[in-house]
Amino acid sequence: MRTLYMHLGQTSAGSLLLSAPKIKSYDAAIVTPVVQHVPHSIPTPNWLLLTPEPSEGSYKTRETAVTVRDQILEEANATMEEKAATDRAKLFKAKAQCLSSDEFYEAVKGIEEGRKAREAEKEAKKVARQRRKELKEEIEREWAAMKERHAAEVEAWSEECSKLLGVGTRKKDLPPKPKLGKKPVIPVVDDEEDKLEEEPMDDSDV
Repeated sequence: MRTLYMHLGQTSAGSLLLSAPKIKSYDAAIVTPVVQHVPHSIPTPNWLLLTPEPSEGSYKTRETAVTVRDQILEEANATMEEKAATDRAKLFKAKAQCLSSDEFYEAVKGIEEGRKAREAEKEAKKVARQRRKELKEEIEREWAAMKERHAAEVEAWSEECSKLLGVGTRKKDLPPKPKLGKKPVIPVVDDEEDKLEEEPMDDSDV
């Protein structure tokens, strides 16, 4: 400390630092106490709350937590299995491979063929869905036209029955009421029929 004071005294501002008054604890103002009065008696705490009795709700909560944990683990395992089934995993099989070997070439070729087959299947399903959608719209238009024709036939039948009743025709001799046919349904087409239908289209396109 003496060395510090000596060096501070040699500076131009050292006198100011050394002459600063010291801060003492009894110079600070006394803070007003927070507790205004002392309670006469303190109630005894309920120490049984520290060890609550097991209830049925706690077991249900624990069972729910275990179920959620199992679901998370299953999803994580499924994700890991999907990652393990990638093309890289199929090619290398967790060990070193010779990239110029015939086996590796055949593996790459098989993966490419499988990818093309999946893409072709996906495109075929897309075309089938579009075809089914168009067929459904056509059936709805046909069904609407059938109902319009049936309504016109029923109206004409009512007028004819009124005329016949006016000339004394018995009700049992009246013509039968026109019936509305069944609504058309989308026919079920097999995969083989789809292929047969697609082949002429391909030939015409070529």
